[in-house]
Amino acid sequence: MPSPQLSRRALLAASSVGIAGTACCAEIADRFREHPVTWQTDVADRYLCSPFAMVDGRLLAMGENHLTALDPASGERLWRSRFYEHAADGPVVAEGVAVVGDERRAGYGADGDELWSRETDHHFSPHDVLADGAIVGSLTGDAPTLLTIDPADGSRRWAYALPEPSPQGHVTDAVAVEAGVVATRFDGRLSAVDADGTDRWRASNDWDGHGPGRPTLAAGPGVVVAANAAVAGVDAATGERRWRHVLPDYAAGVAIVDGVAHVAVGSDDMKVDSWDAPGGVLAFDLADGTERWRTRLSGRAGPPTVDGDTVWVGTGDGRLVALDVDSGERRWRRSVGERVETAPLVTGGRVFVGVGTPAAGDACTLVAVRR
Repeated sequence: MPSPQLSRRALLAASSVGIAGTACCAEIADRFREHPVTWQTDVADRYLCSPFAMVDGRLLAMGENHLTALDPASGERLWRSRFYEHAADGPVVAEGVAVVGDERRAGYGADGDELWSRETDHHFSPHDVLADGAIVGSLTGDAPTLLTIDPADGSRRWAYALPEPSPQGHVTDAVAVEAGVVATRFDGRLSAVDADGTDRWRASNDWDGHGPGRPTLAAGPGVVVAANAAVAGVDAATGERRWRHVLPDYAAGVAIVDGVAHVAVGSDDMKVDSWDAPGGVLAFDLADGTERWRTRLSGRAGPPTVDGDTVWVGTGDGRLVALDVDSGERRWRRSVGERVETAPLVTGGRVFVGVGTPAAGDACTLVAVRR
């Protein structure tokens, strides 16, 4: 039998598909060229991939037992200070001093010199910087405690023992507000402390949906947004709840800018125990909780960062994603290897993220992507 011949119409259709496919691939390639990975380096040996910080033009990263400073342009290691046995959180910077801690707390200058060191009663984690420059942190133990320290010498300004301690009562996050500090515990209870360390208000955990994650906070003008399996806007002065929404999954973090709270969440189905499961970002009006937009992502979302007109978020399937801050429209995404563990840090025309699975004993890799 004679071999079948393609019609002219079929050939044109096939060629148009090929052209469209080529154009699509070219567009993807152009995006990769526009936002290349400029460098990457291992910064933590295992178990920890903490948020990064900048001090005097140096990029700081915390490993399990050391603090490392890198050149943000090249990734060159400038210094490493070995100190810790089991650090928990990244450095918090105030007045040019990077404060870190575990069983003791310490302050480091931009050149790597240890400026001071003080023993602590229990594990110390720094959280945020108050308006007066003091750093607010927390101590674990039988009586979880909030405290503020002077970054210049590490001295304690005040300490506040949280009421009604419990096995799940340790502090997971604390943020500075105009009147002082608001903290949340693992069980979702909220506590507010005045700038002088006195009790201001307390709120129950009926807002949080009792999710499996660590409750997280972000502060906006007059409002603290708390997120776990639900998200709530709480009056920073009184503790009164203004609004609340149940989330598709537990929250990875919150970023507030220009009256909008951007909440990153995990998968749409909490029964799916996979970092590749879909997640997303939701935007809520800070005043009344009205949902502005929501965008679905290819993997579980990590903590978000808002810089200018862009929401930056990493995913569990190893992508860095840029979203339009007003609409949630995806502008571009870039593969950065393994799952993203940290909130992106945006500075100097680059976006820095920590990737890997350090909880499984692997190294945490810091990846720099051109913005």
